[in-house]
Amino acid sequence: MMASIAHAMARSGYQPVLTSLSDFEPRKYLDWFGIDISSYPPRISMGIKLRSFGLYMRLLVWYPVKIALRRYSPGIIFIDSPTYKPLINDLRRKNIKLFEYIHFPLDLSFRRKYASLGYYYTEDQYMAERYTRFPLNVYAWLYSKLFDKFARENPFQVSTAVLTNSHWTASIIRMAFNEDPPIVLNPPLPPNSPITSNNKSFNERRPYVVM
Repeated sequence: MMASIAHAMARSGYQPVLTSLSDFEPRKYLDWFGIDISSYPPRISMGIKLRSFGLYMRLLVWYPVKIALRRYSPGIIFIDSPTYKPLINDLRRKNIKLFEYIHFPLDLSFRRKYASLGYYYTEDQYMAERYTRFPLNVYAWLYSKLFDKFARENPFQVSTAVLTNSHWTASIIRMAFNEDPPIVLNPPLPPNSPITSNNKSFNERRPYVVM
């Protein structure tokens, strides 16, 4: 999604600056999504590789963005993680517009005050199956403690606009934050995706579920 946004901004006349905690692999972006990010040379990566702690890496997505703020003085920031609390003062002081894209509101999964909504990691059936047994119960418990230290409170109070991937997710976000629903921006279909021109009839299809 972020690569698509960078591509769209570039076509609108902006110069994208890509940031990441891990290294960029332009070839994979081209193979997977049909987007050539090698054409956007300003890239800031920390070179961190923590495959077993991918969730924890989200806590630090603000750090390479902070470096980009210092080097490039951007006017607009797109971010798809709620853990940017350390950036908020800089954003307000420099009058930078921030757009938060929410795939799913992690607040509901890791902030106990939202547990009544049924998505907290010990309440949601899928999450509970994964994160209530040792050692992942310790992994999730510690993450929930650190999440509060790095995550913004209400995205609508700090972002210029809040975007999300579906009307269902928008309804969950509205329920959590008691705000007008966010803007729904469905993830784009990668330009390298094959599209069938002749679909099989319903009776000819196999019982597959695609996600």
